Amino acid sequence: MEENKEQQNTEGTENLDTQGDKDINIEGILNHPEFKKYMESYADKRVSDAVKTTEKKLKTKFEEEKKKSEMTQEELLQQKENELRDRELKLEKIQYFKDKQYDLDLLDFVFGEDIEAIKENSDMLVANINKVIEQKVNERLKGGYVPPKNDDSKSSNTDSIGLRLAKQIDESQKRAVESQNQYFK
Repeated sequence: MEENKEQQNTEGTENLDTQGDKDINIEGILNHPEFKKYMESYADKRVSDAVKTTEKKLKTKFEEEKKKSEMTQEELLQQKENELRDRELKLEKIQYFKDKQYDLDLLDFVFGEDIEAIKENSDMLVANINKVIEQKVNERLKGGYVPPKNDDSKSSNTDSIGLRLAKQIDESQKRAVESQNQYFK
């Protein structure tokens, strides 16, 4: 036999030469005992993992169904009543927000056991928000408009804009009269 062909290993397994000039024999690889053993092991592992995952899912679902079946009719009725009450309370809360013209984005921040508690909590929330907004606006207005400094000694920084304009018009009229007097002398 040639060196490029299959050789016996010291352990008794065959080695395939993949470096040779000949084409690779796919069927030979697929029928090789070590390859078959590896593929069976891999497939078993994957199937085992899938079975374990499915068992966990089914066990969880079984426990949920078991709890439901063990619930008494009274507990089921109580659960449905609670869900209905919560839904009605949410609808009343939405209507109250619409009536008061509150932003509906605030709905999720208001809680209460009954509509009266919800009304009280929503009014407090909106009042606090408005208070914070008012404080921020006042802070910005404190550092508001500062009139420009004027080097003209006749007008001070405390003069209103109207007063300054009146003074400017008065001065321009005086200059116009002086010009006319000089021209028509």
